[in-house]
Amino acid sequence: NISEMAHELHEKLKLSEEGKQKIEAILRNMSDGLILSDIKGTILLSNEAVSRLFNVASSIEGKTIMEILRKGELMDMIDKVAMSRERVSREIEVTHPKDLYLMVTAAPFYSYRQVKELSGVILTFHDITRLRRLEEIRKDFVANVSHEIKTPITAIKGFTETLLDGAIDDREDAH
Repeated sequence: NISEMAHELHEKLKLSEEGKQKIEAILRNMSDGLILSDIKGTILLSNEAVSRLFNVASSIEGKTIMEILRKGELMDMIDKVAMSRERVSREIEVTHPKDLYLMVTAAPFYSYRQVKELSGVILTFHDITRLRRLEEIRKDFVANVSHEIKTPITAIKGFTETLLDGAIDDREDAH
């Protein structure tokens, strides 16, 4: 019986370790940044995408979000999630080390031991810089096309008004 229990325990530990390795692989290879923090803003876990987005070389676990990322908006989001216990999304702009636009989502995190008590907040960072730049290009294009078309349209409108005001009856002016 003891041998059988030991074997079952060994199998359960093996499955648990495999599950842990899968989760670690997912976190490591995510393109979006992910931070798990407590409700005070101390970073409990992060993935490599956060290090790339914010150009952080050292381990950030155990440090506060303000200390590492220097964005008060993130602390505001954590406070809001801690109070409301609901998901919050916000677009933030990062200027250091490079200009980035990020869609940040903060969601409550509950420990499996204490289901009713909030354990922390999960922050995900999705880089929308390219979308923002494409939107700016689109706006500039529309503004330029609008400006370029206004001049000939104004001339055509002026000629049409002149014709409608009676110049159409004067053969020489109409032509």
